[in-house]
Amino acid sequence: MIGDYAAHAVTSLIDGYREQKAWRSLVAKKRDQMRRFRIEAANFADTYQTVRGQLLKDFVVDHWFSWNRSLEDILLPSPPESFLTIKRIRKTMFVQSGGGQMRRQLCALGERWSEAELRRHLEEDAPGHPRLKCPQLMTSHNSIHHLYHFHRFSNATSASLDNIDRVVEWGGGYGNLAKLLLRLAGRDLTYTIIDTPLFSCLQYVYLRSVLPEPDRVCLHSKPP
Repeated sequence: MIGDYAAHAVTSLIDGYREQKAWRSLVAKKRDQMRRFRIEAANFADTYQTVRGQLLKDFVVDHWFSWNRSLEDILLPSPPESFLTIKRIRKTMFVQSGGGQMRRQLCALGERWSEAELRRHLEEDAPGHPRLKCPQLMTSHNSIHHLYHFHRFSNATSASLDNIDRVVEWGGGYGNLAKLLLRLAGRDLTYTIIDTPLFSCLQYVYLRSVLPEPDRVCLHSKPP
């Protein structure tokens, strides 16, 4: 029993070391993203002020209406660089369980893409400080989880991004799935996220920080 505990502790230490090493490498590689995030985040409160009136309670269930209000205290006046480490945000939009679930998802993805392709598709970005549960690919379980969902969807429907010009996502978290699918497509397509004003602003800040062409990210402040 003691031996099992000691072995688990050593494994956890090694995994933690690998995560930290991968994180330092990622931050060094993507310093410009953090600079862009700070610039965008500084304008978050003003940006939110322009769209917050569009939160119509009749179109949002009570739970999510209250959740948005509680998250205002965390994200205003500007979201922190490590916003994905905040429990209330991580709980609703970031998968980091790892373990067997992540390994099974990676095995399924490995049947479709090579390791080099998976690294290119999945490599994380610095804003938010995502936990790199898979240091080998410099990625999080959340990104693996998102790509796995797309993999299953495309298998079930025979849908290919080669034949898709428009994507609509209802409830986009912090923008990670949009980033992954745009990266996968490797070409121009229109990606629309429908969400509450608060999350729309978070997506706006995040995507403008990590996408290669930030000026193409547009936040609609009024209908239609």
